[in-house]
Order: sequence, then C-alpha cells, then structure tokens
Amino acid sequence: MEAWDLMLSIISTCRKLGVSFWKYLDDRTSARGELPFLAQTIRSL
Repeated sequence: MEAWDLMLSIISTCRKLGVSFWKYLDDRTSARGELPFLAQTIRSL
C-alpha cells in the first residue's frame, strides 16, 4: 500500500509542476538524469 501512495504522490506532484510523469519515471529508472529531480524543480519556483 505504501508504494501505491508514493506513486500517487509523484503523479500528483508531476501534474502540478507540468512534468510528464511517464517521462520523469523513464528518466529516473534509466538513470539518464536528463530531467531534474522534483525537489529541485519545486525549489526553483
């Protein structure tokens, strides 16, 4: 259940920031690092 809550939180945060969840997830899981971490995006606002 905790993993589901985490995914919903990430989806919600991506939506609020205008970031594609699927692109973000792909970037994180592939370790390309092309997109900034969500925390960095939030701090820059």
